[in-house]
Amino acid sequence: MRGERAKSPDLRPAEEARRGVAGTRFLAAVASGGVAVARFLAAVASGGVAVARFLTAVTRRGMAVARFLMAVARRGVAEARFLAADALRGVVEARFPAAVTRFLAGKAVSAVDGVRKAGMEAVCASSAR
Repeated sequence: MRGERAKSPDLRPAEEARRGVAGTRFLAAVASGGVAVARFLAAVASGGVAVARFLTAVTRRGMAVARFLMAVARRGVAEARFLAADALRGVVEARFPAAVTRFLAGKAVSAVDGVRKAGMEAVCASSAR
């Protein structure tokens, strides 16, 4: 028995060398029960800081902050601000810029309709003479 143990190599250093420090930290975090920490470390190790922040935000603060961070990372600040306003102040305030745009577009359509009506009235007035 003792001869067999002495001959068999310790697999732990080989495993650490194969997986690297990040893999070892991930396994340690999972073993200690911190799956969120493990996912964060794995995301940072793979080079995805945005994904790591997303996972942390989901764990700590909820989906609203996580969506904000992902929007900043992927699409830019404007969409991130929209999502933040949607989450913090409600859908009405978040959709305010869209409503203003639609209102102005509606005013433009109303102006065109007004010109048409005025033209029709002018035609009717001239034909009545």
